[in-house]
Amino acid sequence: AGADPIPALEILTSDVARCGHGATAGAIDEEELFYVMSRGMPRLEAEQLLVRGFFNRVVAAIPEPQVRAKVLAALEPRIGRVAELEAAA
Repeated sequence: AGADPIPALEILTSDVARCGHGATAGAIDEEELFYVMSRGMPRLEAEQLLVRGFFNRVVAAIPEPQVRAKVLAALEPRIGRVAELEAAA
């Protein structure tokens, strides 16, 4: 899985008519998935591991430990669903 978010806008002019932000998302990398599965992990568990790893890198940037814990707690029930959707695709 991958994403390239652009989380902040810095606008230094008063002539701006319109601003926005964006993000892209991709499927789970098949080579990473193959590597994990080659170690004996079933596909769904491997997908969950990779999705969890992606989110952990993002969440690790949150400086406040309590906020980080809440974000992880909110993500955890959804991670299985993300991997299940990926497997069904």
